[in-house]
Amino acid sequence: MVKFLTDSLPVSTQTTVVDAFCGVGLFSAFLAPKVKRLVGIEISPNACDDFSTNLDDFEQVELYEAPVEETLLNVDFSADIIILDPPRAGLGAKTVAGVLAQRSAHLAYVSCDPATLARDGRQLNEGGYSLSRIALFDMFPQTYHIESISLWIKKHKIKRGWLQSHPHRITFYCRRLNGRKINLPAVTGDWNSAVPHGPVTLS
Repeated sequence: MVKFLTDSLPVSTQTTVVDAFCGVGLFSAFLAPKVKRLVGIEISPNACDDFSTNLDDFEQVELYEAPVEETLLNVDFSADIIILDPPRAGLGAKTVAGVLAQRSAHLAYVSCDPATLARDGRQLNEGGYSLSRIALFDMFPQTYHIESISLWIKKHKIKRGWLQSHPHRITFYCRRLNGRKINLPAVTGDWNSAVPHGPVTLS
């Protein structure tokens, strides 16, 4: 997941990244050397202590010990990229409002629940973001649990229903297949009724 995220995001030495729900800094630790400024947001005091320890060597890293929804609405900067790694309950309306207020060019949403991703994804789409890619990760083999990272791009004008008329490619990274990729067919339709078209192939 870390490799997919770091390879997929357009980071540079001029980029400001917000790692929301950053925890102990799993993603931040790999992104910090690549960016101009990295801001972590985390509400758990214990996780913040570990984050501070893990990223203490980086001068361009900041940490807010506060709720994500409040922080995004009150900081005095705008992020180029926001990474969102919420708990299973998802973002919720207040956090989505904070994300939209930032008007970041790129979002990466790490989700462990397709239902809350669908709910939040609809709000992000209506707020002016288009889905560019989803990668699924089977971190819990032989169970129904699935992790995903969806990448979103800010558009100046996005009409309601954009997702319904634009197919997207989904890549499924599965540990049971020894790293081989399952290329799922393009999917059309909205989040709640996506319909695949075409065969499933392995590579």
